[in-house]
Amino acid sequence: MLASVLQSRAGRLLEGLNIMSATGGAAEHDPQALHRAWADYWRAYAADREIAFGAARRHSARVRWLKRAIVFGSLGIIGALAALSLINPFGALPGGFAIDRATLSGTRVTMDQPRMNGFRKDGRPYNVRARTGVQNVRNPGVIELNEIEARIEAGDNNTVNVIAPEGVFDSAADRLQLKAPASAGFITIKSTSGFDIRLRSADMNVKSGEMTSNDPVAVRMNNGTIDASRMEVRDSGKVIVFTGNVRSLIRPGGDAGEEDDTAPQAEGDRQQ
Repeated sequence: MLASVLQSRAGRLLEGLNIMSATGGAAEHDPQALHRAWADYWRAYAADREIAFGAARRHSARVRWLKRAIVFGSLGIIGALAALSLINPFGALPGGFAIDRATLSGTRVTMDQPRMNGFRKDGRPYNVRARTGVQNVRNPGVIELNEIEARIEAGDNNTVNVIAPEGVFDSAADRLQLKAPASAGFITIKSTSGFDIRLRSADMNVKSGEMTSNDPVAVRMNNGTIDASRMEVRDSGKVIVFTGNVRSLIRPGGDAGEEDDTAPQAEGDRQQ
């Protein structure tokens, strides 16, 4: 660009000198005119030179910026792809896990309508769903769940429905830890065989169907009630063990007293 500017200026200078020569040698008889012509030329040259160098500097700066942008952009893309491949927040979760939508804020992933379907060890199906879930990408196998609903097939046409205000699912251990703060009511576990259980906490293995609660539990059945300080569910829900301050009330006779082969067996220290 600078060379073209100088060429243009030199051409105009020569053209001016030629004009003066053609008009009778004005350059020879008027040295001041020649001096003014050279002065104008050098002023224009200096101005054009500064403009050209400024444009060259700006061009060089743009080139340097583009080079840095390409390098850092490439590194950013590579880093993001590497991070996604390493983090993969859903890679640690079991098959059958799905969500409607997920948003990322820092290291926390918030999920809408997380749900999981699977089969227990005995081949019976189960499904767990929640209104929302929160996962930390640093520990992707653990999800904090809110407003949980679970449905478990217990066999002999018996279905168990679980509702809990909140809980934590650990995919590595297949465990669902249910919680019910005092302000949120109770965890409720209802079965089609007639059991209605209310408690504050429960540690459930979704694969085996085993469950433990170390908080007070209240059980309502077709033919009675059981209250205890602790409860343990064994053998895929076929056996329920109550311990600690166990109080039971059994009403024999009538429709409520008819034997139900599908109901779990209760064991424990019974005080009537």
